[in-house]
Amino acid sequence: MKFSCRHFYRVLLFLWLGAYSGMLCAKTWYVGILAPRGVQAAQQEWQPWLNWLSTQWENETFILVPMKLADAEQMIADNRVNFVLAPQAQFLSMKTGMEMRWLATLNRVDDAQPKAAELVGSALWVRKDGGLHDITQLRGKMIAAVQENAFGGFLLAYKLLYDAQLRENRDYELVFTGYPIDQTLLLLDRKQVDAAIAPLCLMEEMQAQGILDRSQFQLLHPVNNQSACAGSTELFPNWSLAALPNVPDALATRLGSLLLQNQPDSLLPGWAPVVASTRVEEILHSIRRHPFQHSVWAGIKDWVSEYKTWVGVALLFVFLSLLNYAWVSWLAWRRQKQITQAYEQMRAYERMMMQADRLNILGEMASGIAHEINQPVSVIRHYAEGTRYRLDRQKTNAELIPVLDKVIEQVERITQIIENLRKWVKSDRHYQSVAVNICQAVDKSVQFVRMQNNRHSMNIQINIPDDLVLFTVPSVIEQVLVNSLLNCWQQQATQVDITIRYFDASFLGITITDNAGGFAQEQLDFPFVPFRTNKDQGLGLGLVICERLMRVIGGSLLLDNRSDGVAGAIVTLKLPLKENTISQKESTLHDEN
Repeated sequence: MKFSCRHFYRVLLFLWLGAYSGMLCAKTWYVGILAPRGVQAAQQEWQPWLNWLSTQWENETFILVPMKLADAEQMIADNRVNFVLAPQAQFLSMKTGMEMRWLATLNRVDDAQPKAAELVGSALWVRKDGGLHDITQLRGKMIAAVQENAFGGFLLAYKLLYDAQLRENRDYELVFTGYPIDQTLLLLDRKQVDAAIAPLCLMEEMQAQGILDRSQFQLLHPVNNQSACAGSTELFPNWSLAALPNVPDALATRLGSLLLQNQPDSLLPGWAPVVASTRVEEILHSIRRHPFQHSVWAGIKDWVSEYKTWVGVALLFVFLSLLNYAWVSWLAWRRQKQITQAYEQMRAYERMMMQADRLNILGEMASGIAHEINQPVSVIRHYAEGTRYRLDRQKTNAELIPVLDKVIEQVERITQIIENLRKWVKSDRHYQSVAVNICQAVDKSVQFVRMQNNRHSMNIQINIPDDLVLFTVPSVIEQVLVNSLLNCWQQQATQVDITIRYFDASFLGITITDNAGGFAQEQLDFPFVPFRTNKDQGLGLGLVICERLMRVIGGSLLLDNRSDGVAGAIVTLKLPLKENTISQKESTLHDEN
């Protein structure tokens, strides 16, 4: 049979298609493996196993992808790996959002050479020279850990701190070092932290490598974890292999069966069926770190979203209730304020009535006393005038005549004061004004005060024109002047100045200035309050009577304190000027013209 070119090309086509179909069936699978101690350590640990795995299928190749814990979640979410090899508990704390098919769990543990990547647990280390012996002594300390979501490198020991009522950022401060995990113990060795949370067996492995001296450190909360490594927590399932959703089910099943059936040699790890992760989830729930554990706030938001209509009705009811409560509270406050004001007004009116009643009684007493005093005063005046008359006729004891004149003068003054009080009590304003020499009236009042009070010296300076004449009631002027000077003397004043002050064309003032300390602010704010006094024997009526007498004659009484740096008071008798108020010089000049 002849072999034609057509048959030759057909054979070549069949051979090329067979080779191409073999190339199409070849597949590369990426295995992401956590590298807690760095990329180089991960390659030395796992590359022999991946090489062996690639020899089990003609067209399947398995590539090692070392992963950092901080990048693992994103690499899984981006489908950059097909398989993952890591502690099963570690991936339970990640929010990958993918369904992982766990195929097998490592069961190889070399007690002679423990490694941090073979057992899942935590050890809480401190320095022996740090003086720490219990977990509760870590309050206020700085603790190093691998990463916030590292199971053996943080979460397990975090539960110990949580159970001891220690809370992060309140009772202690955390420092996360990331990968490689050796940095936690290295920071503790350099005394940059007070304690370190390390994965199980890391201390033993670093001691075997000559990096650390185990005798310089102390383990807190030691437990018997049935391993050659010292730990502070219980042991958890070892590293496990999981297939991601982008791996066909047939390949995942074949790979799982191969790992479970294979008898490990000295270079390859052994595998066992996957262990349930119930205990891991309990721990994550207890410390509120489970990735799918809703916070209280999230639960409230979900509940509100589901029952938003009823929630809206309830909020409206609460708002209306608060609004009603605010309105009622405001009404009650306003009513209480009105009642308080009415009560204060009633108390003020009651006090006014009591003062008015006391003043009324005082007026009746003054009227009665004035009536009773009139007769003995008249008798005194009668005897004084009679005695003077006899001495004057007999021309004997002439030196007693001036004394009797003074007695008669003071009797007359008493009579005028009693008359003024009677008119004030009866509200009688019919006072007869006469021409009064102001300087003489002041001098007379000063002489009376000096004669009555000579226990301490009080220098009184009078700066008033000798010829100043004012039409007013002399007895009122003298009574107010004497009362004011007596107040100065009782306050221990040593210097008193009496001057004239001109307000305007209608009023003139007699100003009394002392150095006795001045008035209190309360007295200046409310100057003429009856029965208020700071004197042991006083009634608090002197200034009140003087002020009302001044008002009766058309004037006023002004109180103030000195403003020249000297502590003292200023009392001013403000008197009205009338058209016929002139000085004697002006009167003489007018007559001559």
